[in-house]
Amino acid sequence: MHLQQIRYILFLFAFVSVSGCKNTVPEFELYPIKPTLVLDFHVIQNGEEIALDQRFIDQEGFNMNLIALRFFIANIQLTKADGSVSTISEVEFVDFEPIDTIRNNVQWGKSPKFYIEAGNYKKLSFGVGLPPNLNAADPTLYENAHPLSTYTFMHWTWATMYRFIILEAKADTTGGENLIYNVLFHTGLDSLYRSNLNFEFDLEINDFERDTLHIDIDWNQLFYLGDDAIDLKKESVTHTTDTPEDFDLAQRFTNNFIDAISLRK
Repeated sequence: MHLQQIRYILFLFAFVSVSGCKNTVPEFELYPIKPTLVLDFHVIQNGEEIALDQRFIDQEGFNMNLIALRFFIANIQLTKADGSVSTISEVEFVDFEPIDTIRNNVQWGKSPKFYIEAGNYKKLSFGVGLPPNLNAADPTLYENAHPLSTYTFMHWTWATMYRFIILEAKADTTGGENLIYNVLFHTGLDSLYRSNLNFEFDLEINDFERDTLHIDIDWNQLFYLGDDAIDLKKESVTHTTDTPEDFDLAQRFTNNFIDAISLRK
């Protein structure tokens, strides 16, 4: 058999094979992916963002270095323009520690994301801390990636109630650069849960789209402004329940934390 005939037979076989199978190849179908909404938290000082381990001078002239900031938000809800309300998460853990792509263990970051329904939205609502039913949960019963698991290290002691907010910093309150002064605010008690923070905005989002709401925590408002101002030279540490004065400081810090939060699109 000549080479030309062999080529023709092979071509004919391939054509028949493809022709015979063409009806079994499924048609391409496009499935919509729900929109993604990101809540991106920031600490700001005079309009500028503060990152962990970044020195800055605050309103009182103190040299500061923010070491840690992590907290819970709960009962996160979105309200559509038509007034309908949807709960997009029962609880989330916000941790300002940057995500390390080399590490394999669970990490959370400061920008939780949610898959939501397409539509027009006008309000975001959430609480800071944990409502009593979640605060009483046993962290050992949750998988590692869950916000209430032991891997957040937010429980006071093993399998007990949780700390709601942890803020840790180093400071020099004398105007120098020797940051040896501890700023430690660890809050958490049922009475310190703050619910129903409401932020209005306008957002239209469709399938396949991604959008971000930026949530700022103002450092000056957190400590120095309003009726519950905190003197960091005298009031720099609280673990909430050690003394009545300890609780008072934790309560004022919690109130200030709420007042310091604002939303920008």
